[in-house]
Amino acid sequence: MKRYIIPIALLALLPLTAWTLRPAAAAPALKEGTPKWEYQAVFRYEIIKSGKKISEEDRDDKQLTVGLNALGGEGWQLVEIDTGAGRNLGAQPMIFIFRRPK
Repeated sequence: MKRYIIPIALLALLPLTAWTLRPAAAAPALKEGTPKWEYQAVFRYEIIKSGKKISEEDRDDKQLTVGLNALGGEGWQLVEIDTGAGRNLGAQPMIFIFRRPK
């Protein structure tokens, strides 16, 4: 009976070993149907400038809102704002990063 313990234990571990060695799934970006994105980086002052062309608002915050809404109307989604914090290069302009499906 003792001589069968090791072979039975090895047979019991076989499914676990096979599952562990299975091929890894493809990365999500490589799967079919995964959306592809188009990106755009825009300086804050450019968004305000475009807001001035659309609206008669006199405050920068209102013009920024108008400019952001215009970009949203074109399908752009704001994903990040780079404030330049942590860089010792003097005053850095804010950069707004957008994406939309290709």
